[in-house]
Amino acid sequence: MADPRFLLACGSGSTAAAWWVRGTVTGLSANDCWYAWRLTGANNRELGRGAAVYPTVPACLEAAARVMREATRAEVEVGTDPLTRLWSWKLRLRGGTVAVSGRQYQRHRECLYNLDRFLAAAPVALLCPEPVPVRRAAEGTCPPLLAGLA
Repeated sequence: MADPRFLLACGSGSTAAAWWVRGTVTGLSANDCWYAWRLTGANNRELGRGAAVYPTVPACLEAAARVMREATRAEVEVGTDPLTRLWSWKLRLRGGTVAVSGRQYQRHRECLYNLDRFLAAAPVALLCPEPVPVRRAAEGTCPPLLAGLA
């Protein structure tokens, strides 16, 4: 089996970014490119994702590296959506939300299990620096990947 990994994604526009973080994104226009991270387990399933999008690959990599270093010290919030009554979790570092569950769960115990898997995988995960376009991004909207980053 593969190791857990932080994978980068890229997309464009505020609507796609809001879908990615499951919340409101400010400061992006319809054509702006953004980068985000997600943590996948050894079975390639998403364990969680960043709570924000970033304008550059280096900024996104730094955010993922911070979660790698500090996830086990993060403040955890577990709760339900008042409309759907589905469970999800958030991680906060120094007051700001840095990670959210990749999906919502019908049962509290499933949500906690996923959170435990995220917290166990984050410190040992590999950091993959090449972004992959997300489905909701229009084709050809992301700039050339990692130009001059190496």
